[in-house]
Amino acid sequence: MKKILIFIALASLTLLVLGSCGECQHEWGMPSCESPSTCRLCGATSGEKLPHRYSGATCTLPKACKDCGSTSGEALGHTLTEATCQKGAVCTVCNTVVGKPIGHSYTEATCTKPAQCIYCMAKKDGLAEHSFAPATCIAPKTCVNCNATEGEKAEHIWQDGACLTKKRCTVCNEVGDLILHVWSDATCTNPKQCINCSE
Repeated sequence: MKKILIFIALASLTLLVLGSCGECQHEWGMPSCESPSTCRLCGATSGEKLPHRYSGATCTLPKACKDCGSTSGEALGHTLTEATCQKGAVCTVCNTVVGKPIGHSYTEATCTKPAQCIYCMAKKDGLAEHSFAPATCIAPKTCVNCNATEGEKAEHIWQDGACLTKKRCTVCNEVGDLILHVWSDATCTNPKQCINCSE
């Protein structure tokens, strides 16, 4: 019993001496990117924090630490293709569709070609009506786009000519009949006279 009391006394004295020296038998934890190595017993720190381990930035997110989640810098932003008639612009990195399609822009349909999108060449159903130029003495009504014809030729348009000359068409220059005098009746005082040329 006496030996036990002596042992307890010596142990207490040892603890008292160590406590009076103010020294801690540190138990250091692992450092992180948020704090250096820290003693679990007294909270003392040692060394430096670890550097962040960043993942790469994306189109929509800045780079982020894999350990603590803190971010740095800015998102990269999308790298976009051109929008099409039927699809918005597409990011070449993440395939996100951004914005709306631009829609078709059609040419005018003709009697030979349907309306067609100038961007993607999509065609609308149906043709336009013919666009006819008026008939002349040379040709019937003729479509200005496809040369289709309809109906008959028009009559010649004759120029006014002098008597005893042949009439001529003002459109096609075709020569017609001889223009004869058109006589008025003679009177007792005047001979007959041409009402066109006064002969």
